[in-house]
Amino acid sequence: MQKYEKELRRTDIEANNLDEENIFPAFEKNSINLVFSADETYISYLAVAIASIIENSSLKYNYDVVILHQTLQDYQKRFILSLAENVSNISIRFFNMEMYVEKYSVDSLGTFNHITFSTYFRLFIGKIFSQYSKILYLDCDLVVNKDIAELFNIDIGKYPVAAAKDTIVCNSLTCPGFDEKVWNDFKKYMNDSSGFRDITNYFNSGVMIINIAKYNEVKLEYLLDVAKKNNRYFLDQNVMNAAFENNYYLLPPTWNLQWHVGFLVRDFKQRLLPELLDLYENSEVMPNIIHYTSHIKPWNNPHHTFADIWWKYARKTPFYETFVSDLCKYNLITTEKHGEILGTADLKNIMDFNKHKMRYIRYSILSVITFGKYRKTYEQKKQKMKKHLEEVKHLIKKA
Repeated sequence: MQKYEKELRRTDIEANNLDEENIFPAFEKNSINLVFSADETYISYLAVAIASIIENSSLKYNYDVVILHQTLQDYQKRFILSLAENVSNISIRFFNMEMYVEKYSVDSLGTFNHITFSTYFRLFIGKIFSQYSKILYLDCDLVVNKDIAELFNIDIGKYPVAAAKDTIVCNSLTCPGFDEKVWNDFKKYMNDSSGFRDITNYFNSGVMIINIAKYNEVKLEYLLDVAKKNNRYFLDQNVMNAAFENNYYLLPPTWNLQWHVGFLVRDFKQRLLPELLDLYENSEVMPNIIHYTSHIKPWNNPHHTFADIWWKYARKTPFYETFVSDLCKYNLITTEKHGEILGTADLKNIMDFNKHKMRYIRYSILSVITFGKYRKTYEQKKQKMKKHLEEVKHLIKKA
């Protein structure tokens, strides 16, 4: 795949830009409208999600897939487009969010760990997809085991959004690093920052059916205002909950099973209702959507329950060999410290130190030789990369 990737990079110079200037429905009838948001770090995982949708698609429907991004290169887009090559009922398009990022300073909103500012792109769905009546938003770190049309076709009535409850939050399940004291702080924080009150109503925004007209009744300015105030915990998911508390259609949990509950929470069996517990405990039951929530991911942890399902779909993408290669590297560089093993995210940062150092040098040069908005963008990237390199240096010393 590396040779193929180099060839695609070389053709980027002469290629037409693969982004759409405006988004209109790709099909006139029987259209299942899907939207993702991604950046260059998650493009390969997005490919797995799309491969799972294609695998379980039906010839009865047309699938209109739009990917919101800012930093994808044309060669990366071609990898995604290759998934639906010669498939007439699947359209995949890309929409560059640069204008929105610059106009609304999206890159200044809060982020942490593996979550980048691209997660906020979903706040603009109502504006971008104004020509649609309904759209289904999906996170990149999931797989779909049924025809996604079944979910899209659920009638959500006059509700602006449909979503499944967040299993961890609604059941106040504690897991490592998130104890009872933190939960109480989270509840107070949600109330103080956005007026959100009922924690048992908190939904996961990684799978959402959106009624565009109803969604747009909530002003974009309000969403952004909450986003600016909100710089802790679950970021844009907090924004969506603040906007639609007590005003969303509740989806069955099988349409958004959050995988980490089954291995990160010690006493989840005592806290979950039988219907939800069955999805985690009954090996004969396959959730319609498996959402690989938390910092622990199946591409780094293939031994956890449901990880094998992700790898099944990963084999159908151009990134499979890269996934296997990366997994081998992670296994070779485990480093023990105080009886614990470094997390896979830490290991990847150590492995990629030299690559990120070169990126920092590149941003430094571009922040000097460019002008206007480009200079500002590269200066921000330079400072962000500088901070990242300092953190990794500290990590290397500890290890």
